[in-house]
Amino acid sequence: MKKSAGFWANQFSPGDDGHAELDHLEFSFNRLYDLSKFGSVEDWSEWFREEREMWAEEGRPDYYDDIVEKEIAEPVVIVEIGEKSYIWDGNHRVGGSLSIGRVTIPAIVGTVKPEYRNLYEVGASIVAAELTLR
Repeated sequence: MKKSAGFWANQFSPGDDGHAELDHLEFSFNRLYDLSKFGSVEDWSEWFREEREMWAEEGRPDYYDDIVEKEIAEPVVIVEIGEKSYIWDGNHRVGGSLSIGRVTIPAIVGTVKPEYRNLYEVGASIVAAELTLR
């Protein structure tokens, strides 16, 4: 799982709230990850609608149909830092799922290992970024 998740580790740059060093995380699979952790259903639905409109204008109106018509098979990659969940991979699967009323999604979930939690506490992202740059 670490290898699969690691492909997406560059989604957030050092210093960004969603950034974590891959070696600072432990990964598990959660078949029923709670989508309510990602905020407003309305905001996600609007974002997903706009994404679908963009693809329709590009000549691919059915580009995201599989997300809303079929079960989600490919897990999203989530990193939990403190009380927040960050999507490393799967924004469209999350947005599409929320837009049709799904409440869970399969996910590979990274959590900060206990020995590194102090680096990722609120306000510690600057410290984590400095450590990354050394």
